[in-house]
Order: sequence, then structure tokens, then C-alpha cells
Amino acid sequence: MRKYLIALVALAMVLGLSGMAVALEGNLPVSDTIGVTATVADYAAITPSASDSVYTLTGAAGDDDTVSLSASIETNCDASVAMSATQLVNTASDVIDTTYAVTAPNALANGSFDPDPLATTYADSLSITGRGTYSYSVTGTATLGAISAQAAGSDYSATVTVTVSSI
Repeated sequence: MRKYLIALVALAMVLGLSGMAVALEGNLPVSDTIGVTATVADYAAITPSASDSVYTLTGAAGDDDTVSLSASIETNCDASVAMSATQLVNTASDVIDTTYAVTAPNALANGSFDPDPLATTYADSLSITGRGTYSYSVTGTATLGAISAQAAGSDYSATVTVTVSSI
């Protein structure tokens, strides 16, 4: 009998404690508010208006031609814009002197740069303050040297590279 009494007391304690636990939580349904935050990463897009531009040169000494590339940069943060370019070079390593000018009508600085005559790249940096879409154009002028200074042919190429980084 004593065993039954101890079991009955233990059962009453278990039921009593579980009832108290429900009472501490409140009547159902129970709700609470949890805060949620979000982080948006720095992001930018470069949209060129054309993929390639072609110079047309007659081959005469001192002949030149100018092409223009335009694009827009859209960014959601302050950014640094690095522009670099190379000389026109063919597979035989003939070089056509090429100079570039950057025009940026809204918010970017304007400037000119002349790549190293040995076809290494030259870079210039600009800054964007604030998010938005910014337009720019890069104008390249190719000027031939003496008639025999560069071979005839259409295998000359150069690159203009634009790199956007957050600051």
C-alpha cells in the first residue's frame, strides 16, 4: 500500500508541474515578434553601347582615325572606376600609336591618357559618389607612323578595360 501511495504522490507532482508549465507560457495561441535584418552587398553593372569599334586607316604616313565607345555604369554605392587601354598591336608586334580621351558628362571626371608606346596598359582612376547610373565615353585616336612602320592588314587589336570597385 505504501508503494501505491508513493506512486500516487509522484504522479500528482508530475501532473502538477506540467500544469504549472503550461500556465507559465500562457493560453494558446501564443505569439512573439522576432526582428529580421537584411544586408545588400555592393554591386555595379557596366553596360557598353557597342561591343567593338573599327578604325579605318589608309596606310599613308600620319593618317589617323577616331572611334568612340560609350557605356554606362550603374552602382548602388560609392565606387572607384579604373579605366585602362592598350595600343593597337598586330600579331607581328607592330604598334599603331593610340591615344584615348575619357568624357563623362555626369559625375565622372574627364581626362586623357596615352598608353605606353610599347603596348603596355595605362590606367586612370575616377570616383563615383552615391548610387545611380553614370554615362561615359572613351574616344580613341589611332595615328600611323611612317608608311613602313606598320604592316598592312586588319589583325590589329586593342582593349579598353573598365573596372568598378566599391570604396
